[in-house]
Amino acid sequence: MTDKYLTDGRLGILRDFQSPVFFEFYLIRADLRHSHISLLIDMGFSAVAIADRVGHESIEITYRYAHLFPSKQAEMADRLDDLGKGDF
Repeated sequence: MTDKYLTDGRLGILRDFQSPVFFEFYLIRADLRHSHISLLIDMGFSAVAIADRVGHESIEITYRYAHLFPSKQAEMADRLDDLGKGDF
């Protein structure tokens, strides 16, 4: 078993499974990778830093997790309100 099968893309991987053990190994590895990235997002790290850490070839791959990144709109509005009140 080589890492080649783990990086060829999901459809290629499914075609190359030879045993249930390999399939289970891939699913566990994929779940751990997804959890790792989700935790890094939750901890407030930038998409660029996460992409660099996990080895994504482009930032676009990391942006597939965009739904997990918190919106900063409310925080920006609150800070602007505070600025207007002199509470900065």
